Amino acid sequence: MIMRKAYHTIVGKNNKYKKTDIIKIIVLVQNECMNMYTNY
Repeated sequence: MIMRKAYHTIVGKNNKYKKTDIIKIIVLVQNECMNMYTNY
């Protein structure tokens, strides 16, 4: 749900982004979240 919300906010604010770029951003965010979970 959080990722979907972030996706919609990114799409809503920046229509110049392509869907592939947004997917890359989402993957980066997910990787950061996983790193935080593994560190703590």
